[in-house]
Amino acid sequence: MAMSNQNGVQWQVGDIILGLYKVLGILSQDGFGEVYKVRHLGWQTDLVIQNPTAETIERFGGRENFQRQAEAWANLGLYPQIVSCYYVRSVDGHPLVFTEYVVGDR
Repeated sequence: MAMSNQNGVQWQVGDIILGLYKVLGILSQDGFGEVYKVRHLGWQTDLVIQNPTAETIERFGGRENFQRQAEAWANLGLYPQIVSCYYVRSVDGHPLVFTEYVVGDR
C-alpha cells in the first residue's frame, strides 16, 4: 500500500505496488529521493525504483522533462558499466524510474 508524502509516494518493506512489485528494502533516502529494491512479481527478478522528490523533478525542468530524460535513458539500451533503465511509470501522477538491480561495491 502506498503512503503519500511530499515526494509523491513512500513505501515500507512488504508493500505491493501496482499489484506487481513487492518492496524488499529501502536502499537510500537522500536529496534525490527514495530508492527501493523491489521484486517484479511477473518477471521474478529484482529491480530498483527511484522515487524522486518534487524538488528533483523541478531541477529537471518539471514532470514532463524529467520523464522525457528518464525515457531517453531507457532508450539507450544495454551498455557495460551503465545501469539500465527499463521504463518510467507514474503512480498518482508522480514519475517513478525503474532500473536494473546491480549488486556491487559503492
